[in-house]
Amino acid sequence: MPRKKTFDEKISRLEEIVAEMSSDQLSLEKSVKLYEEGMTLLKKCEDDLKSAEGKIALLTNNQSGYSELEEITEKDLEE
Repeated sequence: MPRKKTFDEKISRLEEIVAEMSSDQLSLEKSVKLYEEGMTLLKKCEDDLKSAEGKIALLTNNQSGYSELEEITEKDLEE
């Protein structure tokens, strides 16, 4: 079973695909194949980011002095 690619590896491959697709030397078939691979990788990267977003937590002190984890939402990141 192949090793699961890291987020950085997926991004690097996306960059390679963009560079390849910028070439004037690609056939239509190769362009479509690269586009499909790129879209698949993009979806996986988006899934990775959503998963990471769900795991991000902020350590805060509650009123009784105990630490608690507070989930950070997408709205918090926009502020």
